[in-house]
Amino acid sequence: MAKKIVINDYRPKLLVQPELCTSLFADDNEDSFYGVCIEGIDLNGENFSHFEFDKVKFSNCKFDSVNFEKCSFDDVVFENCAFFQCDFTNSNFYRVSFLHSHYKGSNFSESRMAFVQFEDCNMLYANFTKSNIRDFIGDECNFNNTYFGECTLRDMHMTKLTFVQTEFYHTKLKGIDFTTCDIEGISFSDGKEIVGAVLNMEQTVNLARCMLGIVVK
Repeated sequence: MAKKIVINDYRPKLLVQPELCTSLFADDNEDSFYGVCIEGIDLNGENFSHFEFDKVKFSNCKFDSVNFEKCSFDDVVFENCAFFQCDFTNSNFYRVSFLHSHYKGSNFSESRMAFVQFEDCNMLYANFTKSNIRDFIGDECNFNNTYFGECTLRDMHMTKLTFVQTEFYHTKLKGIDFTTCDIEGISFSDGKEIVGAVLNMEQTVNLARCMLGIVVK
């Protein structure tokens, strides 16, 4: 039986009237943010490793080569933001919404994600090596040329995602429904990863051609 999706489980619990924040540089050198809306900031090459973000909304922000390693994101919304080649290695994401944002070339290796939403996001060239992702909702996002190596994926609910030239190495895809997704050119370490995945007829035929050299007339 398929798991029932309760949308409210995935929606971040934000404060009704969050304080507006236009800087991540606190005067008292605090490394945590609670109940604020971080809006319109533009940073390059800064280091915010080990920061904690709780009930925070990022809006219209731009980060280039910023270090968010080992950060904690609880009840957080990223909306209309751009993260170029940012490092989220070994970070935790719980009940986080990624909305209309770009994460091109960003590194999510060894991250842990639970109850997360991705909507209209560009994840091109992102790296999810050894990440643990569960209770995931994705809608109309670009995961092209993304790397999922040795990942644990569970309870993935995907609609119209693109995985063109994406690599799933030693990452089991059993039970994951790709029927509305574009998986052209996806690759595996040995082909066992795709066993048990849910595919439509066209996807099945194309994979058979590529992996087994089968000619379908």
